[in-house]
Formats: sequence, structure tokens, C-alpha cells
Amino acid sequence: MFVAFGEVVVVGELVSAGYIGLDNASFGTVQAPDGSRQRVFATGDRVTPDGGHPVLAGRRDAVVKIAGRRFDTAALLRKLAAAPEISDVAVEPAGNGLGIWFQSALTRTGHDDPAARARVRSLARGQGTPAFSVFGVPGIPRQPNGKVDRAKLTANIEVPCDEADQDPRAAALAELWSRMLERPIGPSASLLDEGIGSLDLIRILPETRRFLDWQLSILDLIGADSAANVVDRRPDIDTWMDDETAAQIADDLAAVGHPAAPAARERSRGGSAQTVVILGASGILGTGFAQAILDRRHAGLDCPDVVFAARSPLPEHNPWSGAQSVDGVDVVRIPDHLTAAELGALLDSVGARTVVNCIGNTNVLVPYHRLRAANVSAVASFADACARRGAGLVQLSTFVVNADVTAPRVTDPRHAPYPYAASKALAEIAVSRAASDLDFSVVRLPRVLGDARQLAQSSDILVAMVDACTTLRMCPVVPVTEEVTTGVAAAHSILGLLPQLSPAVELGRGMAVLRGEKVSYTAFLGSLGFEAIALAEWKDRLDRSGWAARNPQRWAVLDAWVGLGARLRGRTYADYLAEYPSVDVDFAAVAECTSAPEPLRGVFGADQIVRK
Repeated sequence: MFVAFGEVVVVGELVSAGYIGLDNASFGTVQAPDGSRQRVFATGDRVTPDGGHPVLAGRRDAVVKIAGRRFDTAALLRKLAAAPEISDVAVEPAGNGLGIWFQSALTRTGHDDPAARARVRSLARGQGTPAFSVFGVPGIPRQPNGKVDRAKLTANIEVPCDEADQDPRAAALAELWSRMLERPIGPSASLLDEGIGSLDLIRILPETRRFLDWQLSILDLIGADSAANVVDRRPDIDTWMDDETAAQIADDLAAVGHPAAPAARERSRGGSAQTVVILGASGILGTGFAQAILDRRHAGLDCPDVVFAARSPLPEHNPWSGAQSVDGVDVVRIPDHLTAAELGALLDSVGARTVVNCIGNTNVLVPYHRLRAANVSAVASFADACARRGAGLVQLSTFVVNADVTAPRVTDPRHAPYPYAASKALAEIAVSRAASDLDFSVVRLPRVLGDARQLAQSSDILVAMVDACTTLRMCPVVPVTEEVTTGVAAAHSILGLLPQLSPAVELGRGMAVLRGEKVSYTAFLGSLGFEAIALAEWKDRLDRSGWAARNPQRWAVLDAWVGLGARLRGRTYADYLAEYPSVDVDFAAVAECTSAPEPLRGVFGADQIVRK
């Protein structure tokens, strides 16, 4: 028996060829180092290491995709089952999210249990559940073997009580939402507390605009949080930051407000430690690093030992299948919420010289509190862990943090134009003001595109634009030019900054600006054969198209992008940002490097990105 990609696999002659009379993908054969072939069975049981021993983490099919994110239902189930007020619970996919059915002392007798329901919602939000519905039931139906009988799970949905003092428009809007989401939403009900996920918010946004007769954004909807609040006020066109978010950002800025003293070293810098650790291996940049390592090895170039740390199982195709067969390359699984102590243990175990942090939430459509953990808190803890072990940190950032990407400053996160920009600005400040002896490089990246498989699933603005234009056979006239590169091109350039592969002894506590190919949107889209029309007309056609209904995530990205363009009022994004206050970042040096992506027309093959 051994563990592969976090799953227990049984190997040997005692393994059968399959279930009696049935073919099954869990059975197969592997080739041993001596060339012999042995039968294997993938058990479907996931494990995580604890003190060198495997601990059951749940079944493989307990990891489901909700609102575009992989989510471990087994971890949520364990949290819910441990709550003393919950006597039984089931978690299953339901619609665009998860259904959570619970039994308590009150629901067992047919009564509602608001306190238990609130506890379940709190635990679900605490686990980062993207979208969910909560139902109190008299009992959880089970099969004779103890498994939940999914076919018999029913949602005892009650219509919310009418609130006599509510604005009739709020009640009408809540009724509209209830019909669209096929679940009861009261006028004062919090969308957050109800577990309404991003895809459901996108579904109700167009009809909500028609109802209100004004162009609220997805962030306006998130900020208002209820039908009553939406109809009660019309947010200022440039306002996305509510009081709670403003307080969170102010607190985070204060927490990194002053440079820290040197770290208490747990290991001296240098020595035999030479390994590069790539955090967040399964994303666009992590995959780009895997391909870049393969390219260097195939070209006979120097290459350090590399450990790819992944939070989710890696695909069983190139570049991963090729990279994992290369000497000096290893893949390890890490928890979804990696702590400083867990990162420190990993760095110690592999002898890390440099850490490249590819972990981050790039969703521009979610509120700040959804970005904070990965983009701010984790960065600060990673910087501390690296400083304590004398390891260098490469922190990946973005062009959107400042009007002048080469300037050592960021737009004040308390005045950022949207949550993602605020979180990335705070990350740069956190790294620069970490322990004074932390060796680091902040790399500001242009738009980064993934490989062909990633493009097919991507909601990147340029990818969404090409997909939409392919359907409409028309493109908008947009006076936008920005720099674009690919994950593998960016990875090659970043590898060239590392002390292991460059003349530099250290990263140098500086900033590197990675340049990409300059792309004029109108010219590029026109070169693909699309007729150019006015943006307003194009957007109107898009909103009424079947493509928008079939591709809500891509439509929402385009919708937000057009909304931001309206706020610019003819200015460039850089000119727009220049009007906001900024915060200086203490970089010892600023450098520029160039990535060389393949021609973008080849990257944007319609067969790669178009969704039917």
C-alpha cells in the first residue's frame, strides 16, 4: 500500500482485476522500477500526514466543485458533526451549491431551530463554503449501510414570514430573488447568511438591475446584502467599500504599518539549502513553473531541485506527468489554509533556499473578506516563516496596485478601486515591512494567461472577451492597451531572478516589473476577424445573448470590466489611479525584466477557449 496524490492505493498480487462482472476505473496496473507490472486499486480514501502517519481525510468524491472552486465536504461535515447542538447532519451538492441538512432536538419534533440553523451557517462560512442552503429536518434518511440516502433528502422549505413594516419594493425584490434561486429569501435576509454564492449573485444581478432601473454592480449587491438594503439606497458610483470592509482594511494596514525587527532565526541562511519551493502548484503560474522546469531540463540548462506544494490534486497530464518523472522534482500536498508553522516544517524538511508564492485569490468579483485570508494574512505568515529560516521569498503581485508599475508605491488600500487591488497592495506592504532581514523580491505581473486546458476553464477578461466576440461575431471598440504574458513565459523570467540561477547572491529586498506583450484590445480582436462596433451596442447584444446565460462567470467578469470602464470616464486606468492617494513601499531596488510569450493569436485558438 502507498499514497499517491493524497489517496491510498493498494498494490500487489492480491488485488483483483476489478469488481465481478463490472469494469471500474479504480483498478489498473503500474510498472515497478524493475520493469514488472503489478495490479493496483485506488481506494478513494484520502489521507493527510500527521507526525509522519497517514490520517483519514475523507473520500475522494467528497471533494466537489462549487462555484468554480474545489471544496472538501468531508472537512465541513466533521466540523458540523462536532457541534453539540447537531445530532445528525448531511452535506450534499444541491443546485449551484451545497445542501446542508441537520437534525437537532427541536427539528426532530418537527419544530424550527433558529439557533442551530445560525450555528450551521456560521460553521459553513468559517470553512469557506462558496454557496450553501441550510435545512432543519426531523431526520436524515439513510440506507441500510449507513450512507445518506440522497434520493430521499428533501428540503422542507418554508416561505419567509411577511414583514408588515417592510418596503413593498423590498418584498417584491425578495420574491423575485426567491423565484430565481428556487429557495425562500426574505426582504431582510442576509445574502451572506443565506449562503448565496457568487454564481447565484450573478444570476440575479441582471433582473435586479431591471427591477431597480439602475446599474448596480456585483460588489454593490454584495455590499447591500439584502433586498431591503438594496432598495433603500443607491450607492455612489465609485463606492464598493462598506464600513465593515473599511475597518478590516484599516486594521490590516495598521498591522503591517511599521517595519519589523530581524526575525529570531531557526536556521541560518545559505549553507546546503538550495531547494526552490513553489507554493500553489496547481494554478496558472504553478503550472507555468512546471513547464519551465521541464523546458530547462530538456535544454540541458542548470536547474535547482524544486518542490511543488499543491493544495489540490494535480492533473495527470503534462506538464505534471513529465515534471514528476524528472530527478530533483517533487510534489507534496499542503493544507488548504497553510499556516506559518506548517510552511516552516515544509521548508525545514526540504532544505528550502527560496519560496515562490503562487497562492492567491484572483477573483475580482468577490468582497474583500473573501480575499483577505489568501492575499493578505497568508502572505504575512509566509514572510515570517521564510525570515525565521533564512529562506528568500518571491511574492507575486500585479500591475493593478499602482498607476506607475515601476514606482515603489501602491495605491492606498483604503482608497483602492476594487477589493482585489486593495488586497494585493496590502500584500506588497506586508512583505516589505516584514522582518528586516527577510530576503525578498516582489514581482509585479501583467495579465497572465494559462495553458490550453486552463484557458478553457478561465474567466480572465481577455479570454472571456474573445469567447463572447466569437459568439457574437462582433467586437467592441475599446481604447484599452495592456501588457499580457503566459504562465510559462512568466515562470522562465522569474526563475532567472533566483540566486540559484543568476549571478545574484540574494533576491535583494527589491521589486521586479515583469513586462509582457502590449496588446491593443480593439486591434487584437479585429485581427481575429471580428467586426468592431460601439461598446454600448456590443454590451447590449451580449446581455441579451444566450452566451451570457450559458457563461455567467465570464459574463460577470465582462460586466464588471465594462462597469469599471464607465467609472474611468475616458481616462486610462493609470490616469484614474493617479488621482488616488498612495503609500510608499520600501524596496531597496527596482528592476524590469521581459517575458517572451508565444504569439497570442496562437494562444487564443477558438477551439481552446470557446464554450458552446
